[in-house]
Amino acid sequence: MPLTVAETEKELAAAIKLEHEVKTELDQTRALFAEAEKTAGDRSLEARKAGDVKAMQRINDGVLKLKSQQVALLLTHRAARDAIQEARKAVNMTKARALRDDAQILINQVNERQQKTNELLKALHEHEGIRYLPEPQSRAGVYIGGTAESKTAKLIQEAAFLIRQAETLEALGCPVELPPAPYGRMSNAETISL
Repeated sequence: MPLTVAETEKELAAAIKLEHEVKTELDQTRALFAEAEKTAGDRSLEARKAGDVKAMQRINDGVLKLKSQQVALLLTHRAARDAIQEARKAVNMTKARALRDDAQILINQVNERQQKTNELLKALHEHEGIRYLPEPQSRAGVYIGGTAESKTAKLIQEAAFLIRQAETLEALGCPVELPPAPYGRMSNAETISL
């Protein structure tokens, strides 16, 4: 069974939360690496002067470990941002499907109403011996009593409006394109959804 709008929105929220957690960890690792990079050279030089090869190796290994963690987190962050995009697409497609379902309900009502209208017009034709057509509601822009539009016409317009909204969501797929790296501070635009 397809997911509901609420379920896809929940998945989107979880993807955004996960991306934020990864981004925070990436920022922390970057800061640690920057600090290690500043001091590693001096510490390694002191270890070399002292002839402590193992200390040099530990310093170098520590810097390399932080760098590899940073790269791994960067890749994870990119994947998390992609997951947000996919979750946004899923939300939009689910909303579009719900709009189309609502439109179909209206279309079914229109069909039922039109069938009843046709029966009534046929009965009136049989009773009076002439064909009746619904009278236009205005002539030359002048309002002529009654409702401005038939109930059936209003339902048709509502269904068409819902279908246009669904088409817009389907065409958008994902409303906000996230900018590529530099993976600096995220802007508010990156967290906005439709």
